[in-house]
Order: sequence, then structure tokens, then C-alpha cells
Amino acid sequence: DKVSPVITADGENPIGVGIGHEVILVNRDTKKSYKFGKRGNYPGQLQGISSLAFSSVGNILVADFILNRVSMFSSEGEFILCFGTSGKTGATSEHSLSNPSALAIDAHDRVYVADTDNHRIAVFNHEGCYLKSIGRKGEKLLEFSEPCSLALSDGVLGVLERGNKRIQFICLESDNEVIGSLNNLDNMTLPRHLIWMRSSESGESDDLSGDILVADSNSVYHNKLCAD
Repeated sequence: DKVSPVITADGENPIGVGIGHEVILVNRDTKKSYKFGKRGNYPGQLQGISSLAFSSVGNILVADFILNRVSMFSSEGEFILCFGTSGKTGATSEHSLSNPSALAIDAHDRVYVADTDNHRIAVFNHEGCYLKSIGRKGEKLLEFSEPCSLALSDGVLGVLERGNKRIQFICLESDNEVIGSLNNLDNMTLPRHLIWMRSSESGESDDLSGDILVADSNSVYHNKLCAD
């Protein structure tokens, strides 16, 4: 089957590439690379990588949309733990994930999972313990329809929704208050990936200034957000 690669290039961490069941890490300085990952269902094995993210201590977290879980590995590729259980769409179990499509990690190493087919953001700590759920299925603010990509910057989480074709910006330090939204993505066939290049001059949590890029299978949408 044709598999689309997943790439993360965050901060000073290695460049991470996920393809199917394999993770490739590329050292930024030496340009040397190594890979890990075995296909299977057992803990430490992978099948369908959908997102990669690094913790503050350099561990790499891998979302798997086939196994419906998140696995954590050391920077050397050693398996540490996994969390999440396979749950049907609409499942209410705290740990149930259905098509986890994206990951984001905040400054406290809390892990945000775009639980796409359960129409929510599931939040776990760095040990994989469930903390809370953000949102539910719907069209109102702080409701989601197929959240599929996340972008986190200075305590504000950008959530791209495939179903509602919009982006919501949620202030995580203000009881998950929605502080902005971008709704003009109707011309996109199937929005899949969000990049938010927030302005370095943004000093306030409600200042969303920066460039927004949204990609689907056919095009890239660009919008420049400006401070009010």
C-alpha cells in the first residue's frame, strides 16, 4: 500500500520521519540517520504511523492510526511504554482512541492527541496516564468534527478540523478557552495538515499573529494572521 511519510523537525531534536511501521531519525549535525520499528501488534511494534513528537527529555512519541495507540521510545529507539486502547467511533472510555492523527506536547510534557474519529482532543501525561478530554462532536466553538492536525505555540493549541474545515485556537492556560478561529477553508477538498508559524513578537496569549499553512492532497492554503 502507498504510505505517506510523516515528518517532524522541531527545535534542536533530530529530524524524525515516520513511514508505515518505521521511524527514521536524522542527526542535524552529523546528518547520520538510523531507523527503528517492527511491524506488529505487540507493545513496541508499529503498523501505521500518523504523527511524531518529541518530549522535553528527547523521547519520541509515535501515534499509530491502525493500532489506535501512542508509543514512546527513547532517542535511541528503545521502547518505553504505550498508551491508548482501540475504541470504536464515539467511544466514551477515557483511554479509547479511534484514528489518532496528530500529537502535540506542551512545556509540561502533557501529550495532546487528535482523536479524530472520536471528535476530541485526548490529553495524557508523560507517563501515559489520562488527564482529560477537550471538546466533543459538533460545530460550535470547542466542538470538533474530525480534528486531524495540531500546532502548539506558547500555550495556544491550533486544531485543524477536517469535517468542519476550520481551525480553532485554544488557550490551554485559560480553561481551554477558544480565543480565535479561521473558518474559510471551504475550498479545500480534504484539509490534512496544519503548520502555524507564530510571530516571534507575539507576547500575549491572545495574539495569534503569524503565518498559517494548511495542506490537502491537491493544494496549500496560506493565511497571514495579524494582531488586532
